[in-house]
Amino acid sequence: MYYRDPDGNQLELQIDNFDTDEELERFFATGAFDANPAGLEFDPEVLVSELAGGVPVDELRRRDHWMQTR
Repeated sequence: MYYRDPDGNQLELQIDNFDTDEELERFFATGAFDANPAGLEFDPEVLVSELAGGVPVDELRRRDHWMQTR
């Protein structure tokens, strides 16, 4: 996630989205990372709204959740 703060500094935020190395390795084996290493675009405000609305974190972490048409 890229963010520009009020002073004009650009930040890059990144987190691990897998609980284990094995899960990460299985994801890499699908070829999805090779096809799109930059990841998926999402609206942070939608993420916060869904989280506040009770959508479980495990659902929000799923790639296919964000691939759905919004």
